[in-house]
Amino acid sequence: MLENKDIIVLGLTRSDAHVIAAGFKISTELARKNRVLYIDHPYNFLDIIKERKTSGVKRRIKWFIPFASGLESRVYDGANMTILNLPAVFPINPLPEGGFYNLFAKINHIMIGIRVRRAMRRMRIEKPIFINCFDFYYPEVVNWVKPILSAYFCVDQITKDYSAKHGLRLEKEIMVSSDLVINTSDALFERNLPFNRNSEVVYNAADYDHFKQAQEVSLPVHHSVVGISKPVIGYYGLVERRSDFNILINVFKKRKEWTLLLAGPVQWQWVPDELKKMTNVVFTGKWPYSELPSILKGFDVAIIPYKRDAVSETIFPLKLYEYLGGGKPVVALNFSPSVLNRVKEVVYIAESAEEFEKKIELALAEDSRQWIDKRMSVAAENTWSNRGEVFGNILFKYLVD
Repeated sequence: MLENKDIIVLGLTRSDAHVIAAGFKISTELARKNRVLYIDHPYNFLDIIKERKTSGVKRRIKWFIPFASGLESRVYDGANMTILNLPAVFPINPLPEGGFYNLFAKINHIMIGIRVRRAMRRMRIEKPIFINCFDFYYPEVVNWVKPILSAYFCVDQITKDYSAKHGLRLEKEIMVSSDLVINTSDALFERNLPFNRNSEVVYNAADYDHFKQAQEVSLPVHHSVVGISKPVIGYYGLVERRSDFNILINVFKKRKEWTLLLAGPVQWQWVPDELKKMTNVVFTGKWPYSELPSILKGFDVAIIPYKRDAVSETIFPLKLYEYLGGGKPVVALNFSPSVLNRVKEVVYIAESAEEFEKKIELALAEDSRQWIDKRMSVAAENTWSNRGEVFGNILFKYLVD
């Protein structure tokens, strides 16, 4: 068991982000029995100008200057954590690989490193464990920490052109130089194993207590779902390239009595015009995490309509156990057999448009109290508390070895 250790986490997700990220949830769980210093992903000068009116920038203005401490003590879900806000850095990602990029990368790392070392002195941290949570932009921070154990937490495959420009190269360097790599899916494990033989898997989980509210009588259905023609076949999350829009069009053009509800931000360039024009398809836009249980409560069936490709096979969507935690029947395209095989007893898995339609029919017909309890039971075994313990045990094992 890992306890009473100093852990420094470099996170790609900022501590006040309005999204739930595996790295931050794991950090919160580790903080229950250890002292955690969470280093927020820095803002660069262009970010500050573009986002100057946002709360994220406004609350950090005092930390952007080089000689500020950047330290804040906060409580997340009952766990005490120290947050380190970083100075503003140079926006180097647009630069091509080479001399100028390397020069300004070095400057950025020096600015970050000085603040990290100062925070370590103030907190009297001498022999920490270091975890890089998918922040591949800053591979040299570990050199300033000088940890007794370094881990890279790979939560996804780098797919965006912006991130991939330098990220693919930098991530490989981090994996090779780390003591171990922890992955969120079996497919990521297989992909990353050649870069580091010390590789492990910690699957994503869900905040069960949050999403079980979808079964509580006292929770009202979200106003964005009220009045929509039922049955509601729902999805929440980012609507983008991963979804198989052809299958969605095929099924919901045929089943006009079903409503497809897509709740979340939309990257419209990926959405076919035909789907946008369909009268039984509703886009609600983005909603806060706190409101997701009430949205989920309005679903008759929850879906994960991801197409199977090299990217989708590596992901472990957080919504999988969230849907189950809310007791909802789940129908998924077989985007990742290694992920879905873990839940095949409680999830309807489809390979084609015809199967997707039939599995939705079956899910609607079989939605009994017995099935609801079975789904929730599976979700209750896959909580962030459970994953934090597994993650900590892995770190402890490598410390001992």
